[in-house]
Formats: sequence, C-alpha cells, structure tokens
Amino acid sequence: MKEQSFDVNDNGYEDVMFIRVRYSTIVNYFSQMVKLVTSLMFAIIVTKRLSVEEYGLWGTIFGVTGALSMVYTLWGWWVPRFYARSRRNIVSTCFGLNLLYAPIGLLCVIALGIYYNNLIGWGLEFFILGSALVAINAFIKYFMSIATSSRPYIRGYVNFIKELVRVSLAYILVAILLLRLYGVFITIIVTSIITVISFFTLLKKDQVYIPKPGFNVEHVKRIFKNMYIPLLSALSSILNNLERPIVTALTVSTESTAYLTVSYIPRNIIIGSLYAFTGGLMAKLLRKPDKEDIEDVLRLAFIINIGLAGILISMSAPVLSVFRVEYVNAKPLFILYLLSSMMYVPLSIFMTISTSLEKRDLYEEGLALIKTTLFKTQFINFIRVLMALGIGIIGLSYAVHYGIIDPVQRVMFFPIGWNISSLFALVIMYRMSKKMIRFNIPWREAFSAIIGVIITSTVIHLLGYDKIIVHSIWRDLPSLIPAMIIAIVLYSLIVLCLSKWTREFVYTAIKTYLTKNK
Repeated sequence: MKEQSFDVNDNGYEDVMFIRVRYSTIVNYFSQMVKLVTSLMFAIIVTKRLSVEEYGLWGTIFGVTGALSMVYTLWGWWVPRFYARSRRNIVSTCFGLNLLYAPIGLLCVIALGIYYNNLIGWGLEFFILGSALVAINAFIKYFMSIATSSRPYIRGYVNFIKELVRVSLAYILVAILLLRLYGVFITIIVTSIITVISFFTLLKKDQVYIPKPGFNVEHVKRIFKNMYIPLLSALSSILNNLERPIVTALTVSTESTAYLTVSYIPRNIIIGSLYAFTGGLMAKLLRKPDKEDIEDVLRLAFIINIGLAGILISMSAPVLSVFRVEYVNAKPLFILYLLSSMMYVPLSIFMTISTSLEKRDLYEEGLALIKTTLFKTQFINFIRVLMALGIGIIGLSYAVHYGIIDPVQRVMFFPIGWNISSLFALVIMYRMSKKMIRFNIPWREAFSAIIGVIITSTVIHLLGYDKIIVHSIWRDLPSLIPAMIIAIVLYSLIVLCLSKWTREFVYTAIKTYLTKNK
C-alpha cells in the first residue's frame, strides 16, 4: 500500500528552526572531547584495577551486549526518518517492538554467558549483570533517535552527564572500594539508567513530543517488509561488536582480546564523535538539504579528526603506557585502528548524505527499496565489515595454526582488514553521495590539517615527548600534560594560519558568544 508523497510544506518541517547544524556539531563534539578525557580516566581506573584476564572478559561481555543491542536497529533505524517526516504513529510501533525484544535479548546474554563459562571456566555472574544493559538500551536507543531527529544537541548534553557520572562512579566503586569487575558493571548499569532519565527529562524540557509505545499490525507489516535494509545495518554492527568475542573463542584466552580492547579506546573516541558531525546534518538533510551544511561538516571533521588522530599516533607509546606498560606492545594495533577510523569518518558522512536525501521510502515499501540508496549504502557497509572480519579471522587462524603465540601478532590482520575494506567503501560512497547532491570536498582544510599534524608530530619527536613511558600515574603522567598542550596549541595555530574558513568560523563563534553574554 502506497502512502502519500512527502510535501515540503508538510508539518514535518515545523521544527527546522531548531536544527542548527553548526551549533549541534560543536556541542556534540565538545561532549566527545569530555568523553575523550573521561574515557581515558575510566580506562586507566579499570586497567589498573583489573587483571589482563578480567579486562579481556569485560571486553568480551561488552561486545556481546553491544551485538545483541544492535537488534533494536532492525526497526529503530527508521525512527529518525519517520519522526522527522511526521510519521509519528510508526515511531510508536517501533518503541513497542523495543519493549518486546528487551527480555529476549537479556536471556540471550545469559545463555551466551553459560557457553563462555563452560569454555573458559568462569564469568557467568558477570554475563548475568551485563544482560541488564540490553534491556536498558531499549529506552536509550529510542530516546536517542528522537533527539537525533528533533534536537541533535540534546545528545551532547546527555553525553556530558553520562560521562561525568561514569568516571565518578568508577573511581568510587573500582578505585576506592576495590570492587573490581563487579564495580565496573555496577558503574555501567547505573550510568545507563541515568542516561535514560536525562534523555527523557531534556526532551520534555524542550517540549519535544515523545510517542508512547504502541503496536499496530499494519505498521509492523510495513516495518518487516522493509526490514532487510536495517537488517544489513544491524548485521554490520553485530559483526563489528563480535570481533572481540570471536578472538576470545578462537584463542581460548582473553589476552589478545585485552590488547584489542585497549587499542579500541582512541578509535572508539573518533568513531564515537561521528554523531557530532552526522547528527545535526542528518536532521537538516531530512528536512531541508543544503550543500553548505555538508561542506561545513566535512571541514570540521577534517580539522578535528585528522588533528586528533595524528597527535594520538605520534604519542601512541606514552598513551598506551598510561593503561599498563605492557600495552605499549599494542602500538601497531593502536595506529592501524586509528588510521581505519580516520577513513570511517568521511565514509559515514557520505553514507548520511546518501540515505538522508532518499525519499522513496515514504511512498514505497518492500523490495522496491532495493534500488534506493537506503539499501545500497547498508549493503556496501555490510560488505566492508564482512571483508574486514574475514581478513582478520583468516590471519588469526594462520597465526594459531603456525604456533604464533604473541598476542599482538595474532590479531594484527583485524585492523589491516578494516583499513583495506574502509578504503574500498569510501571511494564507492563518495561517488554515490555526489550523485544525490552537488557539493565540494574542502581540500584546503584537509591539507591544512595534514600539514599541521606533520609539523606537530615532528616537534613532539624532537622534544622527545613520544618516548615517555608512564610507569606511575602520579609520577610520570604530569610530564605528558605539557606535551599535549604544546601539540594542541601548535596544531591549532597552524590550521588557523592555513585555513581562512577556520579563522572566520572562530571569529564568528567568539563574536556570537560575546554578543549573547553582554
């Protein structure tokens, strides 16, 4: 059954005035910078108090709960699209499906816990604790989708609250009370509950309409007819989250998983910051497309992420030693994962452009959507993930077969696979997005960022900051602070000198701030 075509004068655009792309980008990115600091603090607390085996189990369980939570994507993928275009009744049904799946996902985590407990001989009680995260994610993912399509900056506000609560609880429960792995799980569960409350409170404060859970058979039929598209997205995310559990299962150990997990930390920060660039952009493109918004987001993405990744790579040994000195051996994994995440940022932006500008899902359904960019983008991303994991598993199997016991060398092919597959997908998605709307790549900002990274990395090396090894947090960590300040200030000055757009953007931001505070 076809629905009426979406009209630009429809009330789906009633809240375009609230979709401020630059503001949302800055707020969400600053929240990611807070997350950068708190994630490092959280990781330091956890890695210092947990053994390598405990940390590996934490990574395994977090991967399992993350994979099972991706099932919400099967119907939740449509929530931002239908909410932004005033199909609120379908959104209500999606919320109802979340609540139906939550107990099923919880039981699946416990079942997998029994399997892993038999495999490695311990850990079932932690799987039981972790299962609560799947149920709580039913609410987090729904409220997050509503915020994405109505007030993107709310996600940034919630992120501030979430990160401060997480690191505070971790310090109390893990560092002071010495609850070890129990403390970690209690911290994450309590933080997740506070995240739900924060989303609900801020959405209500901004008078955002939140559809109540419902269940309409016709809407369920439509969702299931179109499910093959978000199914590809969910499968991609599930496979992505299964990387660490697969390594644990194939090696019958959590040692290699621990090195993977610590290598993920900076990569996850960069990938986690993606919403800062795509959130406001998607909300705006769903309503009123403008190539200037796309180019501004690309400029910000290049300047911020190339700089962040470059500084982290040049300081990789000191950063890894902050967690544990033995994790310095994970430097090759650390660098390769950062390189793949740098490619994934523009890739994700191009995917957002292609899917947000597609409107045929408003009046077509089922297999008719195969010809749309909605299907094509998810299929390409699925192939990217499948290719990366395939290369990694083949490499790991080879290492196990030939008796390679080094935990880093065993999993080296996983980040190599991500780099190869991400480059492949990046080229395709760029071409696809250019067909949807004409926009230019801001090469000046990209090259300014690259030059800034080269000069900054050279200065860091000449000053010897890249050779610092942190044996003691209190004794050695303060020596890293001047290095990071010098790196950030020097990089910022170089980009400001080379990029006219950056100078104008900073000037406008300062002028606006001063005007509002007069």
